[in-house]
Amino acid sequence: MWGLLLLYCLTPSVVLGQYSWEQSRSEELPARLWHSSLCLEDSVVTYGGYNNVENEALSDLLSYDPEEQQWHPISSTGGPHGGRYGHTASLLHDKMLIVGGENTTSFLHEVWTLDLGTFLFSTDLHLLMSLSSFPRVAKAGRSPLPPVRPQRRCHG
Repeated sequence: MWGLLLLYCLTPSVVLGQYSWEQSRSEELPARLWHSSLCLEDSVVTYGGYNNVENEALSDLLSYDPEEQQWHPISSTGGPHGGRYGHTASLLHDKMLIVGGENTTSFLHEVWTLDLGTFLFSTDLHLLMSLSSFPRVAKAGRSPLPPVRPQRRCHG
């Protein structure tokens, strides 16, 4: 069963300094929670999540275009096997860094990068080695990485 995927965007109003919330909808994509999203210069990229209607971990990759107010599936290669939710995602140069999370049966102690130009997933051995001094992800939604200052910001 499919749910309703919603995105709420904060957009500037005609009156300077005031903002309002706008709702975007998609009935073609599964509803989700505990997903990750990154705000890029002209889109929002969303990965995975949990569909509580079907009790499944999602593995899809989506892009939201605020100009069109439309969601678009993204075709990717080399990605993690199976879905995940409760993971963290950070923007690291031109890559989406995905850490940890869980599927419907276990916690995931993995680090993946997604090249945002080619949409190729990979596990970077050098990156994994640099993270070896950090504790493994013990709970979903908790990253073993120190906080990262955002590189880009969304503007309405």
